[in-house]
Amino acid sequence: MLDQMFRGYYADVVEREAPYAEVHEVVGRGVQETLRVSEKRYLEPASDDFDVLRLVSRLSSSGVPVLFFTGDKRLASQAQALGLPNLRVLYMPPSEFPGKESVAEAMINEIKKASKA
Repeated sequence: MLDQMFRGYYADVVEREAPYAEVHEVVGRGVQETLRVSEKRYLEPASDDFDVLRLVSRLSSSGVPVLFFTGDKRLASQAQALGLPNLRVLYMPPSEFPGKESVAEAMINEIKKASKA
């Protein structure tokens, strides 16, 4: 799951490089309900952090591991505090990477590690 900070480019790369993973991209107010845009990619509406946390909870309750990528420290802390067993929160502020390509590569590496576990 990618928060709003990682819209567009990141979802495209993750979808292409990790075709075995389902990608849920938080898009804010652009959609009214979950929208399937390809076989493994979904756009998710969220007006605020509460909606994002509710989405994290819903996805985690499905029983499959959920990796939540966020660049928002407060949101990462709130998601972690939920204590959901299938949830792994990955705080990845883009400012700590040399470019968006390295952020995408780090995401893909985390997804590969999770799929092997």
